Amino acid sequence: MRIKYLILLVFTLYSLRSLGHSAMVSTTELRQQDDKTWQISVKAALTAHEFAVTQHFGRGAYKDTSDFKKLLIQHALANLSVQLSDEKSADLIHGRVQLGHESIVTFDLNSLPEELNSLIIRNEMFRQLKGNQNTLTVLFNDSSKQRFMLYEAKGFKQEVTFQEKAAKATESEAENNQKTLVIVLSVLVLIPLGLILYKKYKI
Repeated sequence: MRIKYLILLVFTLYSLRSLGHSAMVSTTELRQQDDKTWQISVKAALTAHEFAVTQHFGRGAYKDTSDFKKLLIQHALANLSVQLSDEKSADLIHGRVQLGHESIVTFDLNSLPEELNSLIIRNEMFRQLKGNQNTLTVLFNDSSKQRFMLYEAKGFKQEVTFQEKAAKATESEAENNQKTLVIVLSVLVLIPLGLILYKKYKI
């Protein structure tokens, strides 16, 4: 079964290359740097970030790019967290924004110990954007990317344990994440493909 999911995942990921800037797709990336410090980034289409900021602060809340960046950082700080196993949260510091078709807000993480047992990552930045699917990726100790899904039924959060130099979910949750990721990516491929076929052949 896992091989089937892997094949589907590879296919859908390849097909999604053209959908990288869709407002329905966003990514939360937790990355350990070479100096063992950590960063967290949220990547999404600029339109998704604009929608989230407008929902949070209201229309006309910003007048220029500088204002928008400040509000985006405030919105992220209110909806993004990294919690340690003892219920303390890491400080998100040095917020900065990179604007483009895919826009990125990034923070350095303070107060994280060198040896980690588990973390709970929460991202509710796009809660109001119905249909948005957020993929959490974790890069730890130069390991390959580990992917999880953040969605409403889970409270837009994921507990990640660190074992054998890799980030993992529990076995049952990992299986659910894998199935959900494949389903989500498949839908995101099939919808635009169906529209293309409809326009071309008037199905």
